[in-house]
Amino acid sequence: YTFKSSVATAKGEQLTYEGKFSIQAIQVELAETTANHAMLRALSQKYGGATVLAEDMSKISTLIREKGTIKPVIYETSKTQNVINYRWIFGLLLLLLGSEWFLRRYWGAY
Repeated sequence: YTFKSSVATAKGEQLTYEGKFSIQAIQVELAETTANHAMLRALSQKYGGATVLAEDMSKISTLIREKGTIKPVIYETSKTQNVINYRWIFGLLLLLLGSEWFLRRYWGAY
């Protein structure tokens, strides 16, 4: 990008400044590719966690059980639907009532 700026002073002078700058995409994550173990250890101590080395990975499950703060979460979703939305039930009910009315009329019983 290039820019040009100008301003008039109280004495009537015209001051001008021109410049250039560029914007480049950088990926901050790639600047530091090694883990900072001291910082990770300090974060885990600050928030009540634990640092576990690779050879102690089998101890993670016991650490989680001993901690007691992690509890299983169960989600349940229920969906209800009105019976009036089932047209086949309405049709069947209408057919049965109609058949009952017709048979009573046919055999003469009211």
